[in-house]
Amino acid sequence: VNAGVGGKVLQVVSDFSYDNWSTNSTSLVAVTGASVSITPSATTSKILIMAHMTGFYMVGGHGSSGDDGASGSIFRNSTNIYGKNRFAYNRDTSAGSQELAIPLVLTFLDSPSSTSALTYAIYMKAYSGSTLDSNGYDRTITCIEIGA
Repeated sequence: VNAGVGGKVLQVVSDFSYDNWSTNSTSLVAVTGASVSITPSATTSKILIMAHMTGFYMVGGHGSSGDDGASGSIFRNSTNIYGKNRFAYNRDTSAGSQELAIPLVLTFLDSPSSTSALTYAIYMKAYSGSTLDSNGYDRTITCIEIGA
């Protein structure tokens, strides 16, 4: 815990969506309706990013040896700044298909050292043939600029 972090809230930006989104990509792809642009006031500002999906389905199954999973990340522009590992995992131990609905919560305090416009977004990817489907669950990403 960094007790020296403090300051005033300078601006808040947020995006919200509940449109359906789906992917079976094994590479990280942008989640539609889950990105915001913010221009920091000073290079010393910090940006608190809070990204949430109230749920998404992870659908898949590959017989007795399949494992399914998902990764979620926060990107700043084209750089993955937080969340590089699998956070959801489901092993199918039967010959049938598995379906699992879970939430996604990512929170990160960024120090971008920039006064240029920055875009923060949720990205996700699937593993082992899974399909990720938001199925109408809502998602939001909120960025808060905190002055030093």
